[in-house]
Amino acid sequence: MSADESEPALNESVRNLFKGASLVGIGLILDLGLSFVGKVAISRHLSADDFGLLVIGTAFVTAVMRLAPLGTNMGVVRNLPRYSDAKSRREIARTAFITSIAAAIGISALTAVFAGPISQEILKQPRTEQVLRIFALIAPLGVVMRMGIALSRGDGRVLPRVAIDNVIEPVLRISLIGVVVFLGYGLLAGVYAFAIPYIVAGLLAGGLVLRRYLPPTNLLGPTRFRELLVFSLPLVVTSSMWLVIRDLDTFLIAAFSTSNRVAIYNVAYTLATLLTMPKSAVDFIGLPSLSELHAEERSEEFRRLFRTIRRWVTSVVTPMILVMILLPSQVIHSTFGPKYVGGALALQIVATGIATYAVSGLGVSVLTSIGRTRSVMWMTALAAATNLGLNLVLIPHFGTTGAAIATLASYTILDICVLTIVYLETGVVMIDWEQAALLFIGFSVFAPAVVITRSVVPLGSIMWLVPFVFVCTSVYLLGIARFVGGEEELHIIKSIEDRFDVRIPLVKSLIRA
Repeated sequence: MSADESEPALNESVRNLFKGASLVGIGLILDLGLSFVGKVAISRHLSADDFGLLVIGTAFVTAVMRLAPLGTNMGVVRNLPRYSDAKSRREIARTAFITSIAAAIGISALTAVFAGPISQEILKQPRTEQVLRIFALIAPLGVVMRMGIALSRGDGRVLPRVAIDNVIEPVLRISLIGVVVFLGYGLLAGVYAFAIPYIVAGLLAGGLVLRRYLPPTNLLGPTRFRELLVFSLPLVVTSSMWLVIRDLDTFLIAAFSTSNRVAIYNVAYTLATLLTMPKSAVDFIGLPSLSELHAEERSEEFRRLFRTIRRWVTSVVTPMILVMILLPSQVIHSTFGPKYVGGALALQIVATGIATYAVSGLGVSVLTSIGRTRSVMWMTALAAATNLGLNLVLIPHFGTTGAAIATLASYTILDICVLTIVYLETGVVMIDWEQAALLFIGFSVFAPAVVITRSVVPLGSIMWLVPFVFVCTSVYLLGIARFVGGEEELHIIKSIEDRFDVRIPLVKSLIRA
């Protein structure tokens, strides 16, 4: 395909990516916003010790949802777009669904039976037993939800993810949390407020799977275990390694310290994970698009689409990480409250590691989309081994700060591996002048403003934090439009003008293209 012929196709890919990412982005903002507000409300309502116990339970559900699919959730995202016939697509869906549900039931059953010994002998938190057993019983439905979303993602459908995962589940959760807080209920009610939404979302996703992909009459039949698992099994190791990187520190802090320290660290980690929102939004749509371009050997379009994705993610992540690094105590105090301000240093450290991965992690999606899952497996295993070793050494002596350092180190190693392997496999350079320009513009805008305002504004005043971030971010976005924006951004601005019958002359005049 010539350059002239590929340009309209690339513009269409960018436009579809923007539309899909915008919808997912809105859903993610709603999901993260409601989840964040709900977590803030329940953390302020419960004691720090009780909130820490709740964190341990939700970490278990997250671990099961990550591990039980055995990598088939990513397998269907990659393989479904490569088939157009209903029979093949149904066989792939059947294989993934049966594998993940069987594994989830097995893990949850063992956990429910041995919740007592796990709580008392391993976690050293006897009060965790009932919490752990409740979450173990509902974890399989969380896996059903995850697989339903994966199937719709592989099918190029955004709405099920947004409706179930980003709207229904968080809206129900925050409603139940509101009831718990309003009526003054305690820990057990808080556990049910988090557990019930998983049940509802799992049932809805299960209905989606049965209606669209596996009707009851076709629930049993031919499978493609070999084809799907050859791609997905390396991702089992990867999923296990991500379990170590993202969740193990919660359990180790519980084992070596108190549930109070679990709560403080979780507050820092929760704030830091907001940095992954931009990557998740474009990644959800971008991975199938990149996989399709690679399968059709449209290399130039593949590289340009990836550079566009990377630029968008970096543009959004930069102001977020600067606020967290420059104002950690203010961010925590203004959200979760003064009893968690002890996690300010942990927030700075963890946010730095997650921010770099929010950009370099796009390379993991690239490698997955082109089938290099073994490379992803080995570099994730290296990062996880680093995380595990450092956590075991540092947490007993330095607590939450030690866990944060281990997280930063593991993400740094992963970043280096991703940058190297992506370049060797695709020729795509993950870091260039665009990233440096975005960081420079962001620091130039935010740093002076922080110096001016931090000394005169009270620590717990959220009334200044929101307008501060809004004004600085607006100036920053105008700056990147002028110095970093390109043809893709200009094309999107024109599409927005045409669709909504508006004119945005200032932004258009600033974009260099």
